Amino acid sequence: MLIFLALAVQAGVPPRGATFSRPALSGPEQLLDASDGFFRLHYTHEGIDAVPAPDKDGSGTADYPERVLAALESARAIYEADGWRPPVRDLGEGGSTALDVYLRGVDINGYAYALDGEAAEGGYACFMEIDPSLTTAGLILESVAVHELHHCVQYRYGLTASWIHEGSATAEQYSQVSDLGLQLAVNVLWGVRLGSPELAVSDTTGRYEYAAHSFFKYWSDAVDDRRVFWDAVAATPEDGWRTHAKDAAENAGFGSFGELFLEHQVYNAFACGADDGNHYVADSLACTTDATVDFETVTGGFDSVHSETPYTTTFHRMAAADSSLAVRADCEVTEGEAGIGLVAVDADGLGGESTTAFGATLAAQLARPLDPQGEVRAVVVSVGEVPAVVECTLTRVEATEFPEPEPEPEACGCDSSTGALVWAPWLTLLLIRRERGRR
Repeated sequence: MLIFLALAVQAGVPPRGATFSRPALSGPEQLLDASDGFFRLHYTHEGIDAVPAPDKDGSGTADYPERVLAALESARAIYEADGWRPPVRDLGEGGSTALDVYLRGVDINGYAYALDGEAAEGGYACFMEIDPSLTTAGLILESVAVHELHHCVQYRYGLTASWIHEGSATAEQYSQVSDLGLQLAVNVLWGVRLGSPELAVSDTTGRYEYAAHSFFKYWSDAVDDRRVFWDAVAATPEDGWRTHAKDAAENAGFGSFGELFLEHQVYNAFACGADDGNHYVADSLACTTDATVDFETVTGGFDSVHSETPYTTTFHRMAAADSSLAVRADCEVTEGEAGIGLVAVDADGLGGESTTAFGATLAAQLARPLDPQGEVRAVVVSVGEVPAVVECTLTRVEATEFPEPEPEPEACGCDSSTGALVWAPWLTLLLIRRERGRR
């Protein structure tokens, strides 16, 4: 059975200064402290909160809390090495002065709660709950600890929308810890996000907000620093997520969050089963399933109608017809605000030339001819407060640029006595398989 490894941050965290009741365990409490005193685990062996009893290493402490503590210490070191604001301990109100972690039966894999702490420059401390019934097979337990601790890191910057908290924590979870079972979970989450582009980016239906890990995967590939997004949260902690997203996009060099979102959706047109090696980087959070977005096949005109807002997407494709023709898109935005991206795709599914446009009327044109066996993909996004309705026409037009012709091979000026020595290295080079570049 596939186990979903998506966690939930405590919804609706009260303003700074609020307090939470600490959980009471179902049996006599036992403690496990980190060697430096930073973490304190609270657990029991009795009742519904009981942790599994095995102690395979004979340390006198059950393996389950030991694994949780080891994962938390490893994740803390990674977050600090990567330059994140360090998680901090609370002030001891209701718990200890350590960062308290309660192994307790909850209705989901774990929770992280924001509360006042020792952070001098603002933000929140936290305490956590992790369910003691998680399977001990593979690295599932460790991944849960990584996810929950990232919520504590996030709280150092402030509070924002749930999809941002969950998408970011899920990206960190699967970036740090990986095995076959976790890869299956990553694939399912990719399928969830690619399969419902009509939902707003901020939608929290089902596991959709956890599948926002794909947004932060794109962010890492395009911006190379997930902290930039959280720096925007910290700069205006009282503002909503749309301000945070806008500021983060501008700080990353984009003109708007809408432009960044469109490029992210163009990447999604080449994700998973449509991967061309030129978009998402195949390192952490790689998708190994055949899932793809659902393209509408068109022959010219099409409507892009969005029912939710903001930041939803429709995907369209049109086959090439003539090697001497390029493609132009002309669209009228009759409701809302929208943008379009056009991408030329060759017969092997490799994305090539691309262009984008935003405005009340959208005009985007590819300059080069399409591969006669290829296609053009059109990605239309709704980015305003009102769901967009867009009427588009794709037209084949004369190309204005053409690929450079392949250069003629130069003759070799060697004689028969040295020919073998001269050509042998070049023959070797010609046999080396070229790897596709990534942008």
